[in-house]
Amino acid sequence: MVLPSHSPNATARKSFLADAASYPDAVVSNGSTGTTQAAGCDQWTCPPPLRGGVEDDYFDAANQGYLCSLGFIGVDLFTNKEVAISAGHCQTYNGPYSSPSAGDQFDLGPTIGNMLRYQNGGNDDAEAIDLASGFYTPDQTNYVYQRNQPSYIDLNGQIQNEQFQITAVASNAQVINGVYVCKSGRTSGFTCGDINQTGVSSTACESGTNNCTSYTNFFGFTGCAAGGDSGAPIYDPSAHKAYGLVSFVPTSQYSGCGGSTSGETWGPMIGNVTYGLHVSVNTIDGSALV
Repeated sequence: MVLPSHSPNATARKSFLADAASYPDAVVSNGSTGTTQAAGCDQWTCPPPLRGGVEDDYFDAANQGYLCSLGFIGVDLFTNKEVAISAGHCQTYNGPYSSPSAGDQFDLGPTIGNMLRYQNGGNDDAEAIDLASGFYTPDQTNYVYQRNQPSYIDLNGQIQNEQFQITAVASNAQVINGVYVCKSGRTSGFTCGDINQTGVSSTACESGTNNCTSYTNFFGFTGCAAGGDSGAPIYDPSAHKAYGLVSFVPTSQYSGCGGSTSGETWGPMIGNVTYGLHVSVNTIDGSALV
């Protein structure tokens, strides 16, 4: 299974592009130069409010740089403070996490916040990022930047939307084969497919290492994901309902979304994410946190 292990530091990011194709949370080039984005957003980031589907960057204690995608916006049940949710395997350091500078994926921009807690293994692969220390004002919205690629035409009638609202959360019992879901990630954008596997157990290893993590009770859908999409939201676009997060891709199915939405992407169910992190997912719009 394809799971990342390395990312570039600030000076090495561009040269890393050619080596990153199989890493779900690494920088990759997806050939989308010239893509027309929704007003106010570019390929990697959007102005406030913070939303899922955009890039988050961070450096560890050794000044090693990483990036993933943000998933959903929620609330820490212990403190009632707002958090951003992403993939647990993305974390190596407690932060700070940042958005890229507008129009430039290689420069750090506004601070998102510090890593609050994470789970990686078993039935979960998720982290919560505390927004209290960041640039973005908590407002209890929960939007996804639904960004199309011009070559992806099989979107089942869905359209690009920079503020696609999430208003519901799927229970684990609702994660069943045949449900049509989509993901929106910082690299491959908006891809969709049917849930075709539940109860997935697998071991994912960092490329070229024996550092492996075992996962259980994940689900899969028939949409592709590429490097940088780890942590991206998986949701039902017709019901505006959160289903899970992008975690990894079976090695045999990894294509890097090379001009097609077909593929196979696996991740944890949102019910296991919220339980493991002790968070809830925002499902209302615009009400200030108490």
